[in-house]
This record gives sequence, structure tokens and C-alpha cells, in this order.
Amino acid sequence: MESSRPSLSWRWVALAGTGFALAAALFASWTVHRSGIDDVYITYVYARSWAQGLGLSWPGSTALGTSSPFLALLLGSLSAGTGFEVPDVGNALSWLAIAIGSTGLFALGRAEGWPWAGFAAGVFWLIGLPSHVLLGNEYLPAIAAVIWAFHQRARGRLASAGVLLALAAMFRAECGLAALILASLELRRADLPGSLRRIARIAVPAILVAGAWLITLYALTGTFLPGTLAAKRAQAESALGLWSPTAGWADAFARPARVFPASRQGLWWPLAVAAGLAIALRWRNRDRDVPQRPFPASAVGLVVWGVGHFVWVVALGVPYYPWYAAPLRFVQQFLPTLALLAFALPHPRLHLAWRVATGLAVAAVALGVRSDLEWLRDRMGDLRRPAYAQVAELAGRYPPGTRIAAWEVGFLGWQSTRPVVDLLGLVSDGASLDAVRQGDLRSNLDRLRGDLLMAPLNARALFASTVGEPRR
Repeated sequence: MESSRPSLSWRWVALAGTGFALAAALFASWTVHRSGIDDVYITYVYARSWAQGLGLSWPGSTALGTSSPFLALLLGSLSAGTGFEVPDVGNALSWLAIAIGSTGLFALGRAEGWPWAGFAAGVFWLIGLPSHVLLGNEYLPAIAAVIWAFHQRARGRLASAGVLLALAAMFRAECGLAALILASLELRRADLPGSLRRIARIAVPAILVAGAWLITLYALTGTFLPGTLAAKRAQAESALGLWSPTAGWADAFARPARVFPASRQGLWWPLAVAAGLAIALRWRNRDRDVPQRPFPASAVGLVVWGVGHFVWVVALGVPYYPWYAAPLRFVQQFLPTLALLAFALPHPRLHLAWRVATGLAVAAVALGVRSDLEWLRDRMGDLRRPAYAQVAELAGRYPPGTRIAAWEVGFLGWQSTRPVVDLLGLVSDGASLDAVRQGDLRSNLDRLRGDLLMAPLNARALFASTVGEPRR
């Protein structure tokens, strides 16, 4: 029988962590000023306001329109303290979070007796996850905090696990779902009182840290809840029919390359099928005299969290966006890797052959992964940003106080010297969400007193609901 003791020392963890951190530093310098999507720049505007001493605010509005005010406060504070611009800090934090999450998967595998599986999962997370839609996004640090919370729990450091879970929820509120799953791993049918004590050791620090943040947020903004949830639900319910809480999730499951271009489903799915067979054989041998180590509970917990997060986001009734699928990557990457390595054959030579075959399969997937950073080599990035910069420059020729109305306000709000108002009500407190639901954006244009309108001509229903029929 194989020993359950990890075969990799912490020297290997340090080496892997150094390599991942180095990769993060290189990519952070590579992606400066050339990454991030429009939604990310909404948070950047709030962060810049904080760095300038204006609070967590959008210029000309009192609405809290970022889904991660904690990230905005953190980025703004780092920007003010270091002198770097907010996008620079956001890129660096994203790549650091990817490196920390990758190293955390390796450390978690080692803590539960599966160091090579954890190492493979960490490598896949580093090379298979990054996408320009995630750089600067709050999901990356939230996921890193969840991974290390599971690691701390596996090491018996329950209070630290609770603090990390609170940190994850502070970055992205729905990531707090991981707390329920992690706590369930502490349940023991034969020791219910002890289970409750262990869960309390996780819950109390989590509640204290999260509570302190909510009190701080209320003191800074006068609210516990950003207005983004209500605004996005209004979009999903809009008569315009442009947004859906379910469309896109099928691609996230079946065709991950449509969501994260670094994935190649032609390589991932054979590995997943082999993993399913390995789990079935392991289950079949559960009562036989076949030496098998306990399956890593945290791996199952992380996979359940990925699927549970998907269910929760759909239940919230908000439009689907690709970055919501980031936790789902555990299902597509983490479980197949661990499942393949978790199967044990009774004969030592057969087991060695299985390990070699598994290693080759994992290596084939790793070598076949295509980078999603080709857009960086061409120095293009999101083409909307330079286009919206030209719009901001044009608007700057108008008198101060001229208000620009738009449906996408992140890039424009970051680059404009004139006030930007949001016809969809995400950052502008004067917009009517009922008008968004009814598909009557012209009334919001009137409510917000827009002097100029940025209206891409291919916006179709958005254009018609705001401008009307031009021939009239």
C-alpha cells in the first residue's frame, strides 16, 4: 500500500511558488495599460476617486455602482500609496492572485496527500485560466482566498480559514457560498457536538471580519449593498431581450474555449472522460482488497463550490457574463486531474503504468494549451478602449459640465474629463430601473439630462430604444 504521506517537501512548494510569482511579475509588466474590459474600468473609476480623496464615488453620482467596493478601496489605497495608476495596480494584483491560487492548489494537494495532483492542478490554473476578461476582475483574488481557506482547513487552522472565507466574500459577495461547503466538510455524524465546535471556529472569525467590513462600507457609502445587483436584474428583465441569466452557461460547460480561450476542449474532455472512468473503477473497488488512499475532500468541495456558484448566479437572475464562470473552472480542471491520480490498481507494476499514462495525459493537455495573450503581442487589447478614448477627447472640446450619456461607461468614465451618465442605471442614481425593464431608455436620457450621446451604430435595440427611429 502506498503511504499517504506527501512525497514532495515544502522546498518544492517554495520553488513552485517562486516560479509562479515570477511568471505573475513578468505578465503584470507585460499587460500594463493593455488589459481589462469595460466593466473592470467601472471599478477603476471608483478606485481612482478613492485615491484622490473623493470617497467611493462615481463623478457626478452618489450611486455605489461597482460589484466589488472592497477591490475599489484596495486598489485606490495601493495607487495612492505607491504612485502607480490604478490599472497598473489592478493588473499586478490579478497576476499575483493567479500565482497565489496556483501555489495554493499545489499546497492543498500536498496537505491532503496528493502533491502531484495538486501540482498539476496548479499548473493548469496558471496556464489555462488567464484571460483578458478576468484581468483586473475581483474574482481572481476571491478564488485565491477560497483555495487557501480550504488549505488552512485541511491543516486544521480553522480560524485562518474563516478569515480567508470572509476575505473572499469581501472581494465578491457570492463567493461566500464557499463557507457553507467548507463548513460541511467538518460535519461528523458520530461527533455532532465536536462538528459544531469546529464549524464555530470557522464561522466566528468569518463573521467578525465580514461584519467589520460591512460597517466600514456603510460608514463610507451609507449602504451595505451596491446597486449593481438591482441594475443587472433590471437588464435581465428588460423588454429589449438583450440580456439573459442563462444564455452562455451552456458554452461555459460544454465549450469552455468560448468563455476562456486558453482552454482546448478537444484536449480537456478526453481527460475528463478518463477521470470519470477512474472514479467509477475506484467506487467499484471500494469494498475490495485494493489499497486506496482517501479521496481528497477539498477537491470535491471546490468542485461542488464551482457548480454551486453557477446555480446561485442563475438564481440571482442577473445577465450572464464570462467572468461569472471562473469558479466553474474547478470542475473542468481540478476534478479530472485529481480523479485520474486518485485511482489505484492492485498490482504495483500496473499502478506504475497507470501513473505514467496519467502523467503523459496531463502533460499532453498542458503542452496543448494555447495562450489567451495573443492580443497582447499585437498590442491591441479591447478595441473599444481606444475608440472610446477618441469619444472622450471629442467630448472634451465641449464646455465643462457637458454630460455624456452611454450604455457602456467604464472606458468612457475612466478617460473622460466630462461627466458620464449611465442609461442602464449601474452607476447613475438618477436613472430609472423601471425604464430599463420597459426598454424605454429614451426616458433615462431625459432624466439624466444627457447633452451628448455615445451610441454605437450596431447597437440595434439599444439604439432604437434611446434614439428612436432615425427616419422619423
